[in-house]
Amino acid sequence: DYDEELALAHIRSHSFYKAEDSGMKSYFNENVDVEYLIEVIRENLKTSKKVNKNENLEVHYFLVPNIGTYKDTKCNYIKVILVPGTSNIISAYPASYTEASNIPILNCDYDRLLGKNQKVKSL
Repeated sequence: DYDEELALAHIRSHSFYKAEDSGMKSYFNENVDVEYLIEVIRENLKTSKKVNKNENLEVHYFLVPNIGTYKDTKCNYIKVILVPGTSNIISAYPASYTEASNIPILNCDYDRLLGKNQKVKSL
């Protein structure tokens, strides 16, 4: 049974301020607006293609330079996990790598997503 509130709480647990308390090794940078991120992920999923073929869950990636950190490694991707064949998001978090090719850039307002004082940095 899909529980959207539980899924959204899990995504929020990857925020900069909650990651340490929740034991997350992958977390969004301090200025990332996680609520806006969830909103734009939903919108971007409408045109995104899954990257895995033989998995129990559906996986999508989006390119967002400097979106977060995994341990001490800079992350430039968001990994989004869905219930297969649906738009039900199970999780979304920063990823430092992907084996997939042709990863789309997340279509959003980067000033809003990353905070007005932080600019998108090149890869």
